[in-house]
Amino acid sequence: MFPNFVAFAQTITLYDAIRAIYDIDNVEYESAILAYIRQLAAWVQQDLSRTGILMYAIDHFRKYQTTRKISDWIEVDIQLYITHIARATMGIHDHNSALKKKEKELCNNFNTPEKGCNFKNCKHLRVCRRKGHIAPDYTSSRAPDRII
Repeated sequence: MFPNFVAFAQTITLYDAIRAIYDIDNVEYESAILAYIRQLAAWVQQDLSRTGILMYAIDHFRKYQTTRKISDWIEVDIQLYITHIARATMGIHDHNSALKKKEKELCNNFNTPEKGCNFKNCKHLRVCRRKGHIAPDYTSSRAPDRII
């Protein structure tokens, strides 16, 4: 997904700019998202676990990307903080179990019409969302029984 925190920070900054362009109601999400990026950067400077920070940032984005409350971007999500950053900083974060959890997710590319998954080392399941069909190889990603 993101190889490091810098790549995530660049991506979320681009997301912030796009969201600002489409902020018709002048809610000013961009200020909240920039405050969120500053908080993440402060944790990096405090020398907290970069892996934990990155995992926090990704889960936070997934959880709040559609929110209409600015405070969701500004306030620290304590549950995510403890799950990812505090545990990783204390050395008890099980990075392997987190990766195994991600590996069990369905491959979105596989389930996207006219796209399919072309990644040789895709860690996600090539399973049809509708029928639960498991693709036997990479070439079957365009199987007719995929959800469309």
